[in-house]
Amino acid sequence: IREVLKFEFFFSRRSVFDAELREEVERIDPEWEGRAQTDAPVTAQRARRWFERSRPHMAHLTLRPFLDAYHLFAHELARSAADAPVDRDELLERCVRTGKQWVLRRKLHSAESVTLELFRNALLLAQHRGLLEEGDPKIASRRYAFEAELRSLVDALVRLEEAELTCS
Repeated sequence: IREVLKFEFFFSRRSVFDAELREEVERIDPEWEGRAQTDAPVTAQRARRWFERSRPHMAHLTLRPFLDAYHLFAHELARSAADAPVDRDELLERCVRTGKQWVLRRKLHSAESVTLELFRNALLLAQHRGLLEEGDPKIASRRYAFEAELRSLVDALVRLEEAELTCS
């Protein structure tokens, strides 16, 4: 998620971020650091315990509009002609139109995801990953992989929301 949303949020440098994350996990599960050396660092049981102790009540609410918008953008990009230059303005307009349709069909969690600002930042991410290039024989499959990655992140947030509801 950090890599996907780097055009939305300011994150610490990776080494600082990793240290901050480690400190947070140690607050939730003080025994984790000692076990991490001999056991698998993260097991399903440990993740569940961390979830129950930390109760990330707002994660799905906070991140969902961003990830829904990025997924919608990736969906439209994957359907762009692979053998022609990407018309960025037309792509952004398609995202807005599709977003409005997805809201009506309840394929999006909320209309908050349908904004040019979010789509423009998704465009920056796609450009950063080289997904707007023409002439790459694998561009279509790379774009579909981008869409699948974002779908997976949205699905993870849905599971987080469902877990939060069952723990409440």
